[in-house]
Amino acid sequence: MVMQAWGNYGTAWSVVNEQLGVRPFLGDGALQVVPQVPAGQDSVSGSNIRLGNGSVDVFASHSGSDYTTRVQVHRLGLRMLQIGHTLPRGSTPSNIQLDGKAVHDATATQTNRGVEVAVPAHGSAMHTLTMSAA
Repeated sequence: MVMQAWGNYGTAWSVVNEQLGVRPFLGDGALQVVPQVPAGQDSVSGSNIRLGNGSVDVFASHSGSDYTTRVQVHRLGLRMLQIGHTLPRGSTPSNIQLDGKAVHDATATQTNRGVEVAVPAHGSAMHTLTMSAA
């Protein structure tokens, strides 16, 4: 029984953490969501991902050099929410928009996954982040 539970956790964690990029810091009231769509796929998504007393829904896609991340938080009293997307290594993000408005305070960090771009978002409404990679 323990091996079955651990095996499922190992599979689920790689999808939730690596592909969907869900990084909870609930003790600090923070959540970061920076997905990376796997090579050969157009999108990845997860719904009702349980975090504490609430959950999060994540959808991420890319088409050519255009990237989209949609996040909706349910029943989590967050002080900080960051939404982003992982671009291919060596890319530069451009035309970043959150909920249809231009973003100028994005952070781009080179990691083993690629270039992780994140922007601050507020509230628990659904947020949509779009950007292009150059």
